[in-house]
Amino acid sequence: YNGKEYNPYSRVRKMTIRNNTKMTTKGQVTVPKGVRERLGLRPGDEIEFIEEDGMFRVRKRLTETPLKKYRGYLKGSAGSDPDKLVEEMRGR
Repeated sequence: YNGKEYNPYSRVRKMTIRNNTKMTTKGQVTVPKGVRERLGLRPGDEIEFIEEDGMFRVRKRLTETPLKKYRGYLKGSAGSDPDKLVEEMRGR
């Protein structure tokens, strides 16, 4: 992460996958297994639809980098002995 917008898809190899599914009367669709696996989708994950040039792309929605919530976690411990910090975190 270098301060730019995080793009987890920048290294994904592009390939064409074509699957069909039907929409229910409630507007729900089942994401085909191969697509779920390719996107790394699990129950509860959000997906987003992006319109580009009259077409839609679907991708897993990531709101932040996976490690962002830990940024600054040890800020108050600057200069401390790392071994002692680990012992304290482990309750020793």
